Amino acid sequence: MDKDFYNKSSSDSLGWKPEWFGCKYFDEDLVKAVRKWQRENGLTGDGLVGPMTYRRIWTERESQIDEFRPYIYSPKDSGLIRVVSKLHQEPTIAMGDQKIEIQQCL
Repeated sequence: MDKDFYNKSSSDSLGWKPEWFGCKYFDEDLVKAVRKWQRENGLTGDGLVGPMTYRRIWTERESQIDEFRPYIYSPKDSGLIRVVSKLHQEPTIAMGDQKIEIQQCL
């Protein structure tokens, strides 16, 4: 069986992306990454993203959705609004009266 073709077809029909497994392409690296993820999550490590693997990774991603969702807060009396993501340590924008600061999330 051509696992690359299977995974590409599965992705097209189910809507998952290689990036979900830390890969860019539908290749042997993806098959290895899927196999590793499957074993770490108690599934048979065949490297194929079939319905069971898809349901498990979708459920895992869904349970972590708040970590991906940015939230906005304004420290009391600061005049700033901060946009922060819990998951990523990327620069955020803080807007005051006349300035925009780039800050790191904590």
